[in-house]
Amino acid sequence: MQIAYFYSLFLQLKKIKAEDETVNRISKKTKNWFVGLGIFGLVMPFILMLMVSMLALGGILGFLLSDDIINTLPLRVWLYNNGWWQYDSSYLLN
Repeated sequence: MQIAYFYSLFLQLKKIKAEDETVNRISKKTKNWFVGLGIFGLVMPFILMLMVSMLALGGILGFLLSDDIINTLPLRVWLYNNGWWQYDSSYLLN
């Protein structure tokens, strides 16, 4: 509702072609609001998708690195035995 109100205000102010500086200043402020809302509306969905995908990736990696049991083996061992995971030798202890 507020966006519709601001848009109607913007259209009304656009129709007024007076030389009054107050009207011109309000019109410029309204235009700046719409530019800001447009940029916000275009950028924020991408940022939110990036955040959600990073959260999902962290959950998947956290699950893979946990010691969950599959067929009586820890998940990392099961992945290694099936060729899905390779250990770095620096992680292995004598």
